[in-house]
Amino acid sequence: MAASPPRHSTSEWRSRAVRPGLVLALGLAVLAGVFIAQNRDRMQISFFAMDVSAPTWLLLTVMTVLGVAVGALLGRARR
Repeated sequence: MAASPPRHSTSEWRSRAVRPGLVLALGLAVLAGVFIAQNRDRMQISFFAMDVSAPTWLLLTVMTVLGVAVGALLGRARR
């Protein structure tokens, strides 16, 4: 006689399910990474009285990290 497969509760299946928001976030992260990797030229940035020359990929990475931090802080404030 064959053994029956173990039964899982509904909450276990929900925790294992792929969430659309997670898939979207991962897709956007991959797109941002590709975009950053393809932009390697140097850029001149003027911010208030400062002039900065840096590789575009570095500036894009810094701005992406700042955007994620602001999003996380706003998401936390909403709770």
